[in-house]
Amino acid sequence: MSYSGLIIALDVSKRCTGIAEARPGEVPRFAHVAFGKADDDFFDADARAVGWIADRLYLEPDLTQVRLVIEAPLQRDSTGGSNVGTILQAYALCKVIGGFARRRGVMAITGNVATVRKAFLGRGNLGGEEAKRRAKATCEALGWAPPNLDCADAGALLWWACEKWAPGVMPAVDPLFTGARAA
Repeated sequence: MSYSGLIIALDVSKRCTGIAEARPGEVPRFAHVAFGKADDDFFDADARAVGWIADRLYLEPDLTQVRLVIEAPLQRDSTGGSNVGTILQAYALCKVIGGFARRRGVMAITGNVATVRKAFLGRGNLGGEEAKRRAKATCEALGWAPPNLDCADAGALLWWACEKWAPGVMPAVDPLFTGARAA
């Protein structure tokens, strides 16, 4: 039997974390949150992230019916460089959110960026900005309305998780069907 509970998908970053939530087969609800601020020290964004996931999970009556999927952090920052502080922050955010969720009994996993993009876009080796634009175009072709590129990435992750836990329930994303060949 396929999974029918809530899936929360996160494209985590300090500046703008994209969020997509839905049960398999539903149109996702999108949101975004900034965990970081300009004058933060090393722990401030992590503290906000823990507060956010604690508040979000508090709203759910049965945490055994919630699954969390977080885009696995990359070994480089969003510009393609390797800023150690940015990379450490991405890992820290992923770990504190996922760790808190697991402690509360929520299944929490990471989704590999290339694997998700290959499933949702047909190619796993696209550059970050191009992949995000194509993800947004694909989401829109499905009738979803992500407000920004980070939410579109979260939408791709949500679609991938739904296919993993409830295969065939989500709409097909083949470019022939969505019309989202080029973005």
